[in-house]
Amino acid sequence: MRVKLSVLPKNTTLHPLARALIRLLDQERSGLTMFILFLFCRLLSKEFVLLKCLGKYFPFECTVGMNGRVWINSASTPHTIAIANAISNSEYMTNNQIETMVKQLVKGIQS
Repeated sequence: MRVKLSVLPKNTTLHPLARALIRLLDQERSGLTMFILFLFCRLLSKEFVLLKCLGKYFPFECTVGMNGRVWINSASTPHTIAIANAISNSEYMTNNQIETMVKQLVKGIQS
C-alpha cells in the first residue's frame, strides 16, 4: 500500500532529467511521504529523541529533506503509519513526553 500525502506542484520548474529521476525513484520506493514545515529542523537535531526512541521498537528508514518532506518506510504498513503519526504528534512535545508517547504507541500496537 502506498500513501502519498504531498506531491510536487505542477508548475514547478525542473530540468527534464530531474523530473525523470523523481518519477523513477517514486516508482521504486514504497513507504510514506509527508510534508512537515517546522518539525524537520527538530528531526535533524541530535538532542531530539523521537527517531532514536522509535528505532528501539521499529526497524524503519527515514529521510528528512531540507524542504520539509519526510519519507518513512518500515516492514509493515501499520508500523509506517504509526511512525508517521508519532512524528506529526511530536511537534510540540518535550523529549520526556515523546518517550512516553512512543512507549504507549508500542503498547497499543502490541495489544
